Amino acid sequence: MEGPERFDRTGVVTRSLFGVHLEVPLSEGFPLFTTKKVHFKSILCELFWFLRGETNIRCFHQNQITIWDEWADANGELGPIYGHQRRPWPGYRGETYDQLQAVIDTIRTSPIVGAWSSPLGMSASLPKCVCLLVMCSVSFMQTGFA
Repeated sequence: MEGPERFDRTGVVTRSLFGVHLEVPLSEGFPLFTTKKVHFKSILCELFWFLRGETNIRCFHQNQITIWDEWADANGELGPIYGHQRRPWPGYRGETYDQLQAVIDTIRTSPIVGAWSSPLGMSASLPKCVCLLVMCSVSFMQTGFA
């Protein structure tokens, strides 16, 4: 493998490549790149929980998953966590923001998606120096989606 060797805090050697292009045909399966064993059922449950904008761990317990138990209160609430912050929530001027829907709409109209808080990002004179930039190319014809 190309790229310079890097050592992390645990002494593990990795290689770093800048500007690598990765194309993944999702029709062949879900790409999961990791160095540790993962419980895929937990990942899917957490993803759907996140997408629904939920903050209670009830759905995890219904699926015998306990990954959020230690942070939940007695009623199973986690407060304004991931899903709450990305799904419909009130803005500062009474408007509603849905970051996930904004990403979907952006992908449909532009190949570049930035990641920052919608209400603040839209009005900031200078975006955060830490932001995620993703270039998307979605072909609905190949997947059968309209």
